[in-house]
Formats: sequence, C-alpha cells, structure tokens
Amino acid sequence: MYGGRGYIQLTGDFNYGPAGQYLGIDLLGNPDLALSLQWSAPIARWYWTVARNINPYADNLDMGRVNAAIGYPAGAEDQRRCDSFKSALQYLTGSIPAGVICTRPAKLKGDTSQLTRPQFDALAKNGGGLG
Repeated sequence: MYGGRGYIQLTGDFNYGPAGQYLGIDLLGNPDLALSLQWSAPIARWYWTVARNINPYADNLDMGRVNAAIGYPAGAEDQRRCDSFKSALQYLTGSIPAGVICTRPAKLKGDTSQLTRPQFDALAKNGGGLG
C-alpha cells in the first residue's frame, strides 16, 4: 500500500505519515497523491531536507552517506549508484572531481531505511552501530 511513489520513491507508512503531516495532506489515506505533479516535488524536498539532512553529504560528494541517509541497503547498489553519480557529473561538468566517496562508514552499513532523522543523525555523528 505504501510502495515507492513519486520522484523520490517514497516508501513505508513511516514516511507517508510524516510527509503528509508536514505538507498538510492525507498521504496515509490517499498515498497516490505522492504520484501527482502537485505533491511529488514537495515530498522529495521534505525527505531530502526535513526527514533526512542529505544536502551536506551530497555537497561533500559523500555518496556512501547519501545512500545510507536515503535508506538504500549497503552493498553493490552503493557502487552502482556512485558510478551513476560520477557519470552525471562527467556529463554535466566535463569532469569528475577528486574526492567522491562511494563507500559508507561501517557504522552506517546496517538497515537505515526506517530511522528517523534524529536517530540517523545521532548514528552518523556518534559512531554507533546498527544491529
């Protein structure tokens, strides 16, 4: 019922509920709103900046932490996504800057998909671990 929808592929009632509450819409009762042109971009912006503070990781070219913040499982997908990021940089700017980080820290290799922003921030900052 709460599968991936919209630009950011919002998933889970743990995201639909807070996103809807933040935006003042009933995403739990009408999850297809996440598909709409009216709400898909605001939902993506909410996720990127409110649910998770992803910009600093992206600005530092730290794709490992971006992937963890988004909630992608650690593994081969990290490298594939990082390679796609590098290809986009090459295409858009003509070069790949030094310092692109494709691996995530060991403390972020567990399932980060359902962590709240405070939980993720504490884990990323304090170096705890995921079971």
